[in-house]
Amino acid sequence: MDGYEGESEAGTRGAASSEVEVRTLLDQLVEATNQLAAGLDAAGLNQQLRQSPAYTLRSLDRSLPNYTVEGLLLACEAYATVTASSALATGDLIRVRDEALRALQLLWALAGAIRGRRWLTGMTTIGIQGSFLRSAFNEAAVRAALAALIESLSALAFMDSTQQRKRRRLLPVGVGCFVPGIVLASALTLIVFLLTSIAFATRQIAISPNGGVAVPALSDGIHPKGATSANVTPAANVTPAANVTPTARASATGPQPTAGPTPTATPPPGSPTLSVSKSTVGPCLGTPDSFTLTYSGGQSPVTWTATPSDQTDLALSPASGMLQLSGPGRSVNITVTLVNGVSITGTMTISTSNNLTQTVYYDSTDC
Repeated sequence: MDGYEGESEAGTRGAASSEVEVRTLLDQLVEATNQLAAGLDAAGLNQQLRQSPAYTLRSLDRSLPNYTVEGLLLACEAYATVTASSALATGDLIRVRDEALRALQLLWALAGAIRGRRWLTGMTTIGIQGSFLRSAFNEAAVRAALAALIESLSALAFMDSTQQRKRRRLLPVGVGCFVPGIVLASALTLIVFLLTSIAFATRQIAISPNGGVAVPALSDGIHPKGATSANVTPAANVTPAANVTPTARASATGPQPTAGPTPTATPPPGSPTLSVSKSTVGPCLGTPDSFTLTYSGGQSPVTWTATPSDQTDLALSPASGMLQLSGPGRSVNITVTLVNGVSITGTMTISTSNNLTQTVYYDSTDC
């Protein structure tokens, strides 16, 4: 009506637009990650060097995590292709935003370290590896790809604020003035109704037998100011409230319906969740590490599978299984063992048969 669509139609179209926009941004994020890898290759930082523990982000600035450059690229790709895609399939946009914000904060810190902003952190180290990394990341193609990666993650992390601003711009000007007026008028009507009800309840106003409204006289025999003889009956003629029978009013308006039992709504079951006790593990050769995987809120048991990005130097026990709805079977302890004496970093992706995912980082460079 008048050129504006209904609220339900706008909400449905807004949800569809949000999902399409998120999928577009995830595709752009994968493309930016590939361009960043290609730019680093051209700058001399090939995949072998990116996987080397000598070229970690901490060599740029000690405030950065001890991830390899290749581990950072794999984490960005895993977010776009696994974590965010699975969350989007279940409509969990909150997780899409939260994971994007966590990755975005890391890239912001990396960009600051690349520019050599020692005065911000006071923790910048100088070395051959750090100088080489800063030189590679300052190449024009690498800087453009990193900027595109940050731009896509920013749009994903703050997409709620963007959608709200768009919806506010679509609101017509007249509605902004009309809605507060309706609220104010409704509040005034409610106040008048409540005051009238209180007056009747305390017998300050009574209904006379002839249907008029009787206002009691004041102590000096004078009626309140503004009362007229046509509408006011002297207090001596007021019929006591005890003589007013509600059955007469009920007969005039018909029998009142009897309220039946109030139905009790059964709340829908909670959404299933998958959680881990640690977000990062640090296995060393001969000293495994472990974390606990827990499933809750589901309606049936699920199967799960854990896959590390490095399946040569890392082993998981168990790497798959089934999680029950309750009892000891709802949790499982997963042991992470370093097979070879190398320093590696990466991610482990845990997925279930009902499309739940979790990501755990591993880092053996401090061994």
